[in-house]
Amino acid sequence: MIRGIIRKLIKAEDGVTVVEYGLISALFGIVAITEIMLTGAALQAMFQGPAAAMDPVAMIAQEEGNGNGNGNGN
Repeated sequence: MIRGIIRKLIKAEDGVTVVEYGLISALFGIVAITEIMLTGAALQAMFQGPAAAMDPVAMIAQEEGNGNGNGNGN
């Protein structure tokens, strides 16, 4: 049964066109996924520096070290 369907698809031009469109779609999908992964990695690296600079624990330690604290150690 499946062999008959495959033979009909191979003989019919519509089946070949569907296969071609499927391959083109798959190629575009692979390219899109690769680009998204590369862009995501670049964005993550770009925001790591500012995210670390805005770390609340680091900001509190920096304020206390600069003499901006209230003087009682809190």
